[in-house]
Amino acid sequence: MKKILVVLPNNLGDVIMTLPVLEALKKKNKDHQISFFVEDGFEGGLVNYKFCDDIIRFKRKEIRDKIRSDSWENGIGLLKELVQKLKDENFEQIINLSQIGYISHFVSLLNGKKIIGQNFLSQGNHCIRDSWSAYLYAIPFGRYYNSLHVTDIYKRIANVSNVPSSDTGITIEDKEKEQIRKYIESKRKNDDSSIAIFHPGAAYDSKRWPVEHFISLGRRIIEDGYTIFVTGDIAERNLAERLKHELGENCVVASGELTFRESIVLIDFSEFCVTSDTAIMHAAASLSKKVFALFGPTNPVETGPYYSGNLIFSGRCNKRPCFCTDCKSKLCMKSISPQTVYSYIKETPDSNPSCDIYQTTFQNGVYELLTINENGDPYYSRTGAMITRKSLEADTSVDTLSEEYRELYENSVFFIRSVMKMKEHLYSYIAGNSSTEIQQFESVKKSLQASGGINEFWNAILNIRLNSVPLLNPLNAIRESIIACDSTIAQIETALSK
Repeated sequence: MKKILVVLPNNLGDVIMTLPVLEALKKKNKDHQISFFVEDGFEGGLVNYKFCDDIIRFKRKEIRDKIRSDSWENGIGLLKELVQKLKDENFEQIINLSQIGYISHFVSLLNGKKIIGQNFLSQGNHCIRDSWSAYLYAIPFGRYYNSLHVTDIYKRIANVSNVPSSDTGITIEDKEKEQIRKYIESKRKNDDSSIAIFHPGAAYDSKRWPVEHFISLGRRIIEDGYTIFVTGDIAERNLAERLKHELGENCVVASGELTFRESIVLIDFSEFCVTSDTAIMHAAASLSKKVFALFGPTNPVETGPYYSGNLIFSGRCNKRPCFCTDCKSKLCMKSISPQTVYSYIKETPDSNPSCDIYQTTFQNGVYELLTINENGDPYYSRTGAMITRKSLEADTSVDTLSEEYRELYENSVFFIRSVMKMKEHLYSYIAGNSSTEIQQFESVKKSLQASGGINEFWNAILNIRLNSVPLLNPLNAIRESIIACDSTIAQIETALSK
C-alpha cells in the first residue's frame, strides 16, 4: 500500500484546520494510507477521524529533555528510532505543512519519494520548491494581498483543492459522549438548561477578550436560561474561577478539569461557543456548532472558524492584524462590546455595533468573510488578493478596470523589470566572471526590499526561491538563481495576464 505522511506537529488549532485536507487526500487517494505526524498531546482533534489512518505521535518534550540531560545519548537514541521507523514506512509523499525550521531538517531524513513544503537540502540550506508553500510563507510579508484561509492554502499545497469536502469534522465516539454526559449531569444545576461554552483564555494575553466583557455577556446568557461551561487548561483556571464567582451556580468551571479532547466532546453538547481565536474555536466550528469568534491582533481571513454561518467580531484598530503578543492597550479586544455580541446571539443585531462583524461563508468551495458591518480598515485588498491568487490559479477573475488595479499592475511591472535587471547582472557574471556584477545584482535585490504594496508579496516570493538555491557550487547557484528569477517573472506575468 502506498503511503502519504502529513506533517504539522505544533498546534492544536492548526491540526484541526487540516481535517478537510486529510478528507480530500483520502478521497483522492482511496488506496493510500494517510498518516499524520503530530506532537504528543496535540492530537485531540485527530482521534478517531476516519480520514486519518495512522497518528504518529512525536514525543518532542521527552526527547528534548533527555538530550539536555546527562543521559543525552538516550535522547539521541529515541530520535534515531523515530526517524528509522518513519524511513521504514517508505512514504510515497511527505507533505510538510509546518513552518518550523527543525521540522524541515526532520522531514529531510525520512527519504520520502516526494517532499512538499520546506525541507533541508544536503548542500546545507532550507528549500521550498512548490509554489503554494512559497505563497504560504510569503503571506506575513504581504498579508494585505491574501484572501485565502490557511485550510484552503493547505489544500492547494496538498494538491486537493478541487476535491469537495463534506461537513464531516471531528469524530466523537459514543463512549466519549456518555462520559461527558455524566460530567454535565454532575455539574449542571438545571437539567433543562441549554449549554453555552465560554473560553476566556488564549495563547497570549492580547488575544483575550476582557474578563469583564465575558461576565457582562454571561449575566445576559444566564438570564436567558443557559448554563455556561467555562473551558480552558489548568493555567487558565483563575479566569474561569473569576467568572464563576461573578456569575454564580449556573456557571461551571470545566477549565483544568477536562482534557482538550474532553472539552471537544463537551462542546458537542452545547448550543454555541464564545471564544477568541483559539483551538476551541476551531473545534467548535469543526463540530458545526455556532461560533461567536472574537478577533483582535490575529486575522480571521487566515484562521477564522472554518465552517459556514459563524460570526466574527473584529475589534477596530488601524494596526490590525498586528499579531502583537504584548499589546499594552488591547484596544481592539476591548472595543468588542458584550451588548453587540449578545444582540447577535439573540439574532436581534445591534443597530450601532461597537466593532466590525463578518459571517463565514463558502464561495465555490473557498472560505470567505461576508461583511455584515465594516467601518474599520479592511483585512485585504480584494483586487490585490485576486491578483496574487491568479499568479497560481490562472482562471481567477480580477477586476481590471479599477484604478486600484492599474496601480497594482504598474507596481508589478516595475518589479518584473527590476528582476530582469537582476538576471542581466547574473548573465554578465557568467560571461565575464566580474564580482561587480554580483554586487550590482545584490544592489537591485536590496532596493526591492524598500518597495511597498503588492511588491512586498512578490519580493517575498522571489526571496523564498533565491534562498532555496544551494550555494556550495557557485556557478550552479548563479544558474539556479536565474531560474528563480525567471519563475518569479512568469508567475507575476500570469497574474497580470488578461
